Amino acid sequence: MIGNILRVLFFPFLGRIKSAGPPPAPPPLSSARLHLFAGDFGSEVEATDYALGLADQTLAGDLGGAVIGPDDIEIIFGHDRIAAARPMLRFSAPVPRSAANTYIMVSDRGYDASALTGHRVNYLGLCDVS
Repeated sequence: MIGNILRVLFFPFLGRIKSAGPPPAPPPLSSARLHLFAGDFGSEVEATDYALGLADQTLAGDLGGAVIGPDDIEIIFGHDRIAAARPMLRFSAPVPRSAANTYIMVSDRGYDASALTGHRVNYLGLCDVS
């Protein structure tokens, strides 16, 4: 009887406690699609500073203030690295070869492709990575 009384009294406090468990994971990217930009930079550090927003002129600023997180960017610097990465990029449309020494890849988070033009980089298109 006393056990029932205690359950009635403390149920509002103890009965509604549920284990929190791990927080829900963010939704995954819809695919392994990337926006690809090409540009010429003096060094890998200069390209990284531009892409990550650490320089005076930034990729996000050139793209109209788009919010781009550091986890959404990958930089490929040097013609030998670009040549090695190029076979992994699958474009839906023909893309002209670029003589640029840097590729900046930005994960596809629903950016408006018509707004993707930069002052220091050229937009090459949307591609799948294999």
